[in-house]
Amino acid sequence: MKMILRESIKIIFYLFVLFAPFICAGRTYYVAPSGLDANNGRINTPFRTISNAIGHMATGDSCILMEGTYREKIVIDKDGIVLCAYPGENVLVTGCDLIEGEIENFKNSQNNEVCNRIKFDKKVYQLFIDAKQMDIARWPNKTTSLLSMKDWESSLVDAAGDDKKVNIPSIPMQSQSPDFWKGGYYIGVNSEATTKLSTWYSGGGQVISSIGELLHISQTCYGVGGKYANGNGYGYILNCLNALDAEKEWFWGDGYLYFKYPNHLATEKPLIEVRTRVYILNITANKVCIKGINFKAGTILIGGDNAEIESCTFRYISPFVWNQGDNSSESGARCNWGDYTNGSSGICVLGNGLSMKDCYVAHSWFNGIVLWGNSCTVDNCMIEDVNWMGKRCSGINSYGADNTIRYCTIRNTGASSIEGGNGAWIKKYAIRNLWEHNRCENACNLVVDQGFFYINHQNGASPSANSEWRHNLLIHNQGPDKGVWTSTNVGLYVDNNSSGYLVHHNVVVDAKEGIRYNDFLDGASAGKGVYFYNNTFYKVNQCMASGRIPNGTKPDADITVENNLGIGCGGYGVFTRSSSNVEFAEKSSVENADNSNFTLKESKYIDSGVLIQNIDITYAGTAPDIGAFETKSPTWHAGSDLVIPEKILNEDNEGLITQVVDSPDRDFNFKVYPNPVPEILHVEFGRVNLLQKKQVQIIDIKGRILFSGTSNDSNLDIDSSSFRPGTYIVRVNGFGFQGSSKLIKLN
Repeated sequence: MKMILRESIKIIFYLFVLFAPFICAGRTYYVAPSGLDANNGRINTPFRTISNAIGHMATGDSCILMEGTYREKIVIDKDGIVLCAYPGENVLVTGCDLIEGEIENFKNSQNNEVCNRIKFDKKVYQLFIDAKQMDIARWPNKTTSLLSMKDWESSLVDAAGDDKKVNIPSIPMQSQSPDFWKGGYYIGVNSEATTKLSTWYSGGGQVISSIGELLHISQTCYGVGGKYANGNGYGYILNCLNALDAEKEWFWGDGYLYFKYPNHLATEKPLIEVRTRVYILNITANKVCIKGINFKAGTILIGGDNAEIESCTFRYISPFVWNQGDNSSESGARCNWGDYTNGSSGICVLGNGLSMKDCYVAHSWFNGIVLWGNSCTVDNCMIEDVNWMGKRCSGINSYGADNTIRYCTIRNTGASSIEGGNGAWIKKYAIRNLWEHNRCENACNLVVDQGFFYINHQNGASPSANSEWRHNLLIHNQGPDKGVWTSTNVGLYVDNNSSGYLVHHNVVVDAKEGIRYNDFLDGASAGKGVYFYNNTFYKVNQCMASGRIPNGTKPDADITVENNLGIGCGGYGVFTRSSSNVEFAEKSSVENADNSNFTLKESKYIDSGVLIQNIDITYAGTAPDIGAFETKSPTWHAGSDLVIPEKILNEDNEGLITQVVDSPDRDFNFKVYPNPVPEILHVEFGRVNLLQKKQVQIIDIKGRILFSGTSNDSNLDIDSSSFRPGTYIVRVNGFGFQGSSKLIKLN
């Protein structure tokens, strides 16, 4: 009884500190996998399901989830309630069910492959074996990341007429029998616009018949038959039983689940889970708070206002679904940007006032997060490995007004890292948005003509956005890893006559274009009120590029470009010849460009910038410096300091970067010395990025964390005098970098 009392006091204190505004007058309920829904929901007699607990709750109540797995869809329709994990416990809400029943061998007479199958009537969206995602059956087999094109095959789409065809010359002879690929989906990037590939979305359709090297497709997605989804390119065939011929592949159809086990199973009796739910969390009420819960294999819909989501993980959010689309704006938007009605919008926020903090979002066929609502804040979150479809989806799509995205890390995306909408297709774009202190890496892995940041009003006569992008670090956008593509892989992209942007004090590293502004309309429809100033570009082909108006004359857009620093980069295009913009600065003009330390050393760039009319530039000297960093001001930092839990790293070992990529040679490491250590331990981060926080932990052999600290510098000193002699592990976590080293402590 005393133990229960102590635990109750602990929980009440925990809730009071974190959720006092929500729970002052409410009751607290408990849920545990070992509980019963017939119970009263107290700590020693918890409910079994979250849904049952919510049914008992009223405004101001809280629900605490005990450690374990919950296989259910949660609908929260009560205002002002709190749902949180028990302190220190691992709570998983999943859209998966366990496979039960007899698994039998099955030989496919079409391809002579033997696999396993089990009777299963519910639609299956994803398959997990021992917690790891398996691959939807495809040809050619997946051998790399879903964000790589290295295992795609050459194809030719001829879909301008009613008979829409795809020719894939490399289809094996044994797979060329009539209708071998029927029912599967062709997904590819094809273009006939230029001699180079140039498309900003993938195309394809469902195979209705096939023979030899030829596929006939229908239910095509937007653009198929047009110049940006027709012609030569690369692609693959997905979700076809006859493609099931490799380990880890699966297919569901005709009431059966077909699959092949991984070659190396973690256990003798593997845990087989199938995703049967599209959504696992639907918030329709206002002022709902969710904290510390892990969500897996399910999409999230937030329709209520003023939701608070904190310290949660969301993995495998949008499943593979097929969004058919014609050339109309409505269906084209659903096809390319995702559709929340079928789960292809990722975490979809329709309500206003969202606060999302310290969350991890990963693995999606479509978007990571979509902000339709206004006055939303996404803070210190990590979003990665999204948009496997290569659509116009992003890590974060922000369409609403007055949204803020800050201190987030967004990496490994099929297209843009953050997109702000489209005036013609989405019919909504970000007004008064602030995107600051974000770190974006590895954008546009499957398409081009997008950027780390992208916006498109379509017409300068549309209302001005009055948005600001500042203090962001943007690394590596060179486009897909197969084929010859056009060069529109951009850092900061303000497209098609968009108006009202302050873009300043950002760093772009390793992209083909630092900035692009396209202004194809003249007169009142030209863009206006766009300022690009005090940005730094390194390993960029051209600092600024632009699209010209149709008659070839100089655009009359109201664009200001000043105080930008290009380190060994090309020029600034037709918009400016201002002397305050530097193109070919020497690498030695900054402290350490390869370590992303762009603090100026060259005196001629210090206090040599210009003031800009109507713009308030903060500077420390007699005038602004050139580039993104003021020499006499504190260095700004970018990106999340969130550390991915080791359990997630072990389960989700695909799509995650294990090293940062600030330069092409990817030579990054850290050192600990002296080792053995008598007293002071030095941790040196080598060339791990200086603009990103690094976390260092020292762990004993029992797994206890004896030291935990962070550093924004290139090294960290730790006093180990209080440690007992023995063996320890030094663990370093940073953006895209996780490593460990053994340490010996002397007497």
